Amino acid sequence: MPENLFGLPTHVLLQHVVVVLLPLAAIAAILVALWSWYRHHLGTATLVATFLVTLAVPLTTQSGESLASRLPDNQAIADHVAAGNRVLWVAALFGLCLFAVVALDLRRRAADTNAMLAPAEVWLVGRLPASWRRGAAGWISPALIVARVVLVAAAVGVLIVVIQAGHTGAHAVWSDYPDLQP
Repeated sequence: MPENLFGLPTHVLLQHVVVVLLPLAAIAAILVALWSWYRHHLGTATLVATFLVTLAVPLTTQSGESLASRLPDNQAIADHVAAGNRVLWVAALFGLCLFAVVALDLRRRAADTNAMLAPAEVWLVGRLPASWRRGAAGWISPALIVARVVLVAAAVGVLIVVIQAGHTGAHAVWSDYPDLQP
């Protein structure tokens, strides 16, 4: 990965993808967990969009570590690196939780012949094993409830760690300018 793009450190550009889009994905995932209409109509789209956004997290972390290696040792930068690493792990867990909710919900609804599936879901179910279109196992509904609760917790966790990483990054960049203090 290049260290600079358009004359700026790559991390400075990539971090905006994570700071803006990952919280939006977390909010959309909370809607997936709590609102059945949203889950049924936009759950798969939310999963795909979240997957694409989470791909930016390791790229941002990697470019940030590259940038940190070119800067002098500084506790504020070390704090930001640690916060960025937390985003990496929490975002991965968040993505897995969202996948579990969407997959369990789709599995439950695919077995219901009266269920209204979105076009993307019809396409997806048509490519899955026929066993998915038979009666859902009794553990699917309780597992879906647990997965939805864990997804909300993971989404809140994503919001928290992204805010922490953004705050520590802003502190690392701007703390040496006392005239900018409120």
